[in-house]
Amino acid sequence: MDCKSIDLFLRWFESNYLYNQLLINIIINMKQSSSLFFKKLFKIFPQTIIYMHNNELFIMVRPEWFTKFVYFIKKHTALQFEQMIDITAVDYAGNKHRFELGYQFLSILFNQRITVVVRLTELDQFDSISSLYSSAEWYEREVWDMFGIYFYNNKDFRRMLSNYGFVGHPLRKDFPVVGYTVEVAPNLEVTKNLN
Repeated sequence: MDCKSIDLFLRWFESNYLYNQLLINIIINMKQSSSLFFKKLFKIFPQTIIYMHNNELFIMVRPEWFTKFVYFIKKHTALQFEQMIDITAVDYAGNKHRFELGYQFLSILFNQRITVVVRLTELDQFDSISSLYSSAEWYEREVWDMFGIYFYNNKDFRRMLSNYGFVGHPLRKDFPVVGYTVEVAPNLEVTKNLN
């Protein structure tokens, strides 16, 4: 267990909930009980990294634990991050973990946001969370269209921002600046089938 991560999270938690005496009591009890909640969190999800940036909380988890972690933060009574706001991606071409996905979640009950970060290699198949958050399907399509990151169990992998016949994924660092020389025309048969 990383004590520095626990202290950072508790400082963030305290600074955002000073107006609520009940939650302050929970924090005091968490500190007195040697942070049993965080011990449980780190026991279930080892090698989880918690860090702060610009007064925002980031949690980095391993790809194989991501779906279980998201289920945990959605259903745990102390967290209740019941709304997924966005999925973002960054391409670090040349790194072992080429892609970094950032999932923003909102806890409506506690009025707090967190970002869950996952690093992926180019060949990783990543599980979709559209069964937990229906809004994830749309964002996963966008990330697939722009970056080529495949989400396993996503039921709808149509192009979203580019034409159906488009070759490649334009936000990858290895995508040519001027694009490919292939002329793209809409496939009228596909368009007719969609209507």
